[in-house]
Amino acid sequence: MESFIFEHDGELIIGNIMNEVENVDPKIFLTEFYAKSLYPAIKCMFLKVGISNEEFCVSYANKQSALEISKSESLEIPENIKKILQEEHSKKEQVALLHGIEISDGQLEAAFLFAGKCGYSFSNYRYEKPENRYEYVPPFIYLKDDNSVESVGPTQLSDGQLKDIVLSSNFIIARILDNGTHWHSFFQTRRGVMGKESGKYGTQSHLHYISDAFGISREDFVKEIKSGHYHNTPVHILLTDSKKSSDTQSNNA
Repeated sequence: MESFIFEHDGELIIGNIMNEVENVDPKIFLTEFYAKSLYPAIKCMFLKVGISNEEFCVSYANKQSALEISKSESLEIPENIKKILQEEHSKKEQVALLHGIEISDGQLEAAFLFAGKCGYSFSNYRYEKPENRYEYVPPFIYLKDDNSVESVGPTQLSDGQLKDIVLSSNFIIARILDNGTHWHSFFQTRRGVMGKESGKYGTQSHLHYISDAFGISREDFVKEIKSGHYHNTPVHILLTDSKKSSDTQSNNA
């Protein structure tokens, strides 16, 4: 897991990027990921009240992570997502089942955990367009709703250049569920999360879905993602609580 931690205006800013993994148990991996994500904030919180016991901080982070996972497991997920994970369907049937589906970030995680109970492994792949045009790019850049820009860390770049970095950035995050016979992928792109794609749902924040039924092998799909491309799919699943993470650019040099 990649993390960046720094202070800004008296506040601690912590960012975590999920590392690439292949064919892991969804619950075990997500529990460990949350524990590691929570640990820096928990350590900082206890240091402020004079508690510096490392073992205690790790234990507390593990307990909080387990609570978060338990909360996710209790969430309801769309029945049609359960169907595509549990039943045999053609591409046409999968497209029809997922038409008009809406899902929250929490429900998406719940779907991964549900898939784990159904015998699926979890994989995570990420592509991020490298920024090679500018030097001294700060580790954190944020484009606000009023179109102003804020950055943290030393830089000689103008606000216009910082804004250009955010607006021209691109990423693809693909999560694959695989039971050895079939695989399903829910993947996000910057333009998709921002609602800046064409099509019926393209102007709303969404993620994409594809599976082995679409006529592409898992191996070829992963190669596409790693090269910054993705296979065309008509399935757009609306995100109901997207935080528009693409408005933020983090650089972990």
